[in-house]
Amino acid sequence: MPFIDGELKINMKIYRAIYLNSIKELDKSNFGCHWTKDEHYAYSIEFMYNDISEKGRNGKTQFLFMSKIDKNQINELATINSNKDYLTENECVLKTNIVLKEVFLIFPKNEDLSFSVNTGNRCDNWVEQLIK
Repeated sequence: MPFIDGELKINMKIYRAIYLNSIKELDKSNFGCHWTKDEHYAYSIEFMYNDISEKGRNGKTQFLFMSKIDKNQINELATINSNKDYLTENECVLKTNIVLKEVFLIFPKNEDLSFSVNTGNRCDNWVEQLIK
């Protein structure tokens, strides 16, 4: 995680890629908790060709989103565990059911989109076990 003088950065940029058939399918009320700090991870061979999500991908087009978060929005235990198991993902697991006020569509850049979302409870089973 990015630290400055032992403290987590505030307004750290994070990225989330979601596979959909259309942007109209985007569920803003259950957007998801799994994000990455690596802007380029979504373009990696590992990510594009290996679907390791437990729930599977829901479409053929990759949509990449960016937001800024504060440290109080991070599920620190899940983030630490995730980065131990998946060393290349540089993952940042957010808390469930928090509002991200500004999420920007980065790709595909058909139009400028900015909106708020709720992370909801979309996360893998192992994260759910840590919350209980």
